[in-house]
Formats: sequence, C-alpha cells, structure tokens
Amino acid sequence: MGVIIRPVQIRDAENVLIHLEKCMDTYREQLMTEADELTLTTAEEEKVIMDISESDLFLVAESEGEIIGTLTMSGLKRRKVSHVAVFGMAVQKEYTGGGTGGRLMEYMIDFVSNHKTLCKIELEVFERNQRAVSFYQNFGFKEEGRLKNHVKMDDMFQDLLVMGRYLN
Repeated sequence: MGVIIRPVQIRDAENVLIHLEKCMDTYREQLMTEADELTLTTAEEEKVIMDISESDLFLVAESEGEIIGTLTMSGLKRRKVSHVAVFGMAVQKEYTGGGTGGRLMEYMIDFVSNHKTLCKIELEVFERNQRAVSFYQNFGFKEEGRLKNHVKMDDMFQDLLVMGRYLN
C-alpha cells in the first residue's frame, strides 16, 4: 500500500504524537525540540487540530494506517505579515528518500499558491543539516538570513538558517 497525503483529522491526534516521539529519537540533532520537551497530551493535540485556521495547514503522511510524516504550516496573524506562513515537517527515517517529503511539500506549495492571502513560505533549519537545506533549495527556497550561534547542543553552537520562497 502506498503513502497517502491528507489533512490531519481529530482522530489522528494520538498517532501524530507517536510519530513525533519516533522522530525525536531519530532526529535529535536536526530538531529544535528535545524529546523531553514534547509534553502535549492527546487532548491537547486534538485542540491544536481543532484550532487550525484557514491560513494554516496540517498534513499527515499515512502508510498502512500509521502516520509516518507530518507537515505543519501556520499563517502569521498580524496584518503586516499575514501574507507569510511558517512551516516545519518530519518524515520518519525509514520513509525518507521515497518521495514522501516531496509530496508533502508539493501539497503545501499548491495550498499557498491557491490561497487568497498567503504568498510567502518560510522555514528555519540547522546549518549542519545540509540534506534538508538541499531538499528545500530543490523546492525553490533561498537562504534569507542566518542567526549566528543560535542553536546550542552538547556545548556546541551552530547557526540557524532562515529560508523562504515567494509564490504568486
């Protein structure tokens, strides 16, 4: 059975949290959140899902009933930046390289391209995560800024890259 990309549903809350826990274990050096900082309960995740606005997007990638990827995008709420959305995504390691991340990105880009207000997408990525940087560049994202020594992990600092893409 293939991977299905679809909007999240309230019934997915528990499985989204399970997915995120798996990603925390695998991608510690690439995610801003540490595993012990992921403290949402299923009820709290359900509320997050219920509170999705028309400028937000929350996608899941599902394989054989298991959530194996997520993409969350939030449109900024202030009028002066209401054309901008910020996103993050995570695909479980055993499913990377098979097109799941690309399909999540294509869905998001199509959503923003057809949105009445949104026309810019931004993300943050650790400078040492060159695989992700290249992946985003392949989707037209450009480095727009660099926060020097912004991330400290295991007593070592690294820059945080801000990348963006404009859509018409």
